[in-house]
Amino acid sequence: MRDPLPIPPGDSVREDLIILLRALHRLLTETRIGKLIPQLAAEAGRRPDLSYTYWTDYLAPGSSPFGDTLRRGMAQGRLRDDLDVELVIDLLTGALFKRSLWQLATTDEEICSIVDTVLTGLAPART
Repeated sequence: MRDPLPIPPGDSVREDLIILLRALHRLLTETRIGKLIPQLAAEAGRRPDLSYTYWTDYLAPGSSPFGDTLRRGMAQGRLRDDLDVELVIDLLTGALFKRSLWQLATTDEEICSIVDTVLTGLAPART
């Protein structure tokens, strides 16, 4: 039902995350599956078994480019080395899912702001 997220070039954690969030935004706003997500969310409470299957078989594997980018940033010392990668993915993508559920517009500037805000908290401590 959807193409996988792109594999970013790997030159910059910030730019790679922006590329991924832009692709996720397109998926949520311009595709058939994006239109179904609000309905899937509504059904999650009634059908936790299907919700879990959707999460494990569809959403979680789709987040791997985000995880790969974050782990690369950690290995390069650009991000703290103690990150909970799954939590950071939730922080990055949560705003777009919320906006999708409530059908709120999202600008490219807001996508960049999401990335910049999260990256501020992920920076390694200065010694």
